[in-house]
Amino acid sequence: MPEHYHNHLINDSVHIEQSHHNSVYINTFIWLDIMIIHVCLFVALNAYKKYRARVLRHKLATLEKLWLLDINKKKA
Repeated sequence: MPEHYHNHLINDSVHIEQSHHNSVYINTFIWLDIMIIHVCLFVALNAYKKYRARVLRHKLATLEKLWLLDINKKKA
């Protein structure tokens, strides 16, 4: 009977070690996913801000051209 008990402890120890290793792998994978998501969001938000600034600059340039055309028409 003690041999059976000893084998049972060894088998359980192996399962615990494998479970812990898988848990570390899963935790690392989740951590990397979270970091990648945050980096992608940061890059996307910065790209969107730059895009909006470019669109607003383009609109402003268009309005300035219209304003200059309007002034030139009034002078003529």
